[in-house]
Amino acid sequence: SLANQFSRSNSLFFDSQLSVETIQAACVALGHSFRERIYSPAITVWMFVGQVLSSDQSCRDAVSRLNVWRVAHGMEPASTDTSSYVEARQRLPEELLLGLARSTGKDSVSRTHANWLWKNRVVKVVDGSTLTMPDTPDNQREYPQSKSQKPGVGFPIVRIVMIFALATGAALEIALGKYAGKQVGETSLLRTLLSTILPGEILLADRYYATFRLFAAAWQNDFDLVCRAHHLRKIDFRSGIKLGVLDQIVSYPKPVQRPYWMTIEEYKAAPDFIFVRHLRYQVSQPGFRTRQIVVATTLLNSLEYTVDDIANLYRQRWLIETDIRSLKTHMKMEHLRCKSPA
Repeated sequence: SLANQFSRSNSLFFDSQLSVETIQAACVALGHSFRERIYSPAITVWMFVGQVLSSDQSCRDAVSRLNVWRVAHGMEPASTDTSSYVEARQRLPEELLLGLARSTGKDSVSRTHANWLWKNRVVKVVDGSTLTMPDTPDNQREYPQSKSQKPGVGFPIVRIVMIFALATGAALEIALGKYAGKQVGETSLLRTLLSTILPGEILLADRYYATFRLFAAAWQNDFDLVCRAHHLRKIDFRSGIKLGVLDQIVSYPKPVQRPYWMTIEEYKAAPDFIFVRHLRYQVSQPGFRTRQIVVATTLLNSLEYTVDDIANLYRQRWLIETDIRSLKTHMKMEHLRCKSPA
């Protein structure tokens, strides 16, 4: 992995992963002006990402790596004082780093080999997680600790929702919010990212996301949704349009009264009902009791998308759990180091 390769390097390393032209173009697009100096935006980004991955994680180690890189390129070493690097890092717009992460993710999707796609379609996977950070007044104000913890004994906590590419495991999008409160749940955060799901793509999710609103968004925006049926929805395979054994098409009606989480405009624009396919299959694993899984999906064509096809696809949803865990581990994100939200 890149993290392992970086750990064996004592230089910047990411100069070969993110080109100067790519970073400068992103700066221009954001209207971020800069001067050519030792700590240019490109140099600072390379150092910053490397600092996060470094086992040392100190600014002194980052500057030391810079000097190794400068000597290797025939330049004089920079001062070992870290203040200039700290100031350069603070000058970087947050949108720059987010934009670079998105562009590299999109690039990985565009270069995905056709054999890695599912039935020649791009599949994106969504899931949520949480991160903690140092217990400072600024962090507590922006991202309060859990209400179940007594003041002074808990850490500020942020909720994140991430979208990954199933084929490559690349992180494509992220939304952040408070751990608790209105409009900061996982489904609310996902709604801020739905515009990034393109027509013809498939969104793979767990049962928490199996809501009328998300199914309606899939129909309205011409992408497909595959998720486990919501645990509160009663599934009756004796009704609906039969496609096969334990395979049916049913309708999800629009809520009679507008839920608080839907705006008036969204409620009016939503269809009166949507067609959703339910299918059930068994998961058998030696040593464990057999489980039955009910999947809800907008993939209605049972000839093109068989029960086995969808079961195999949903089984791969677990990969996002390992993707997020791997990212948090390699980027040392389980407990953030930031003293302030900025």
